[in-house]
Amino acid sequence: MRFKSGVVLWLMHYRIIQLLRNGSTLDLVFQSHAGRDCIVTAGRDGKHHGDSYIDGSDHYDGRALDCRTRDMNARQIQQTAADLKAELGDNWFILIEPSHIHIAYDPEHRYAR
Repeated sequence: MRFKSGVVLWLMHYRIIQLLRNGSTLDLVFQSHAGRDCIVTAGRDGKHHGDSYIDGSDHYDGRALDCRTRDMNARQIQQTAADLKAELGDNWFILIEPSHIHIAYDPEHRYAR
């Protein structure tokens, strides 16, 4: 697991912390498709969907991460997202964004799967 400089991970949900362990599902899936460890590019930092704490980005609640995909082709990204969905299960929301895969712990199923 690698982290972009400046990524803020304090007060993350315990499920996110579990996901960040060495040898985690994230690394295994990224190694399988990208040939490298997962690179986390955002936690509680940055601007995210909604642009404010009030609008409800899971990043601001410590329930979401972004993982870099800019060095991957479309097929690798699709396979990575599909494997993450299969491995993590129904309590996780996986979304392909232009430069990253958004991974959110969402046991309430607030987002369409």
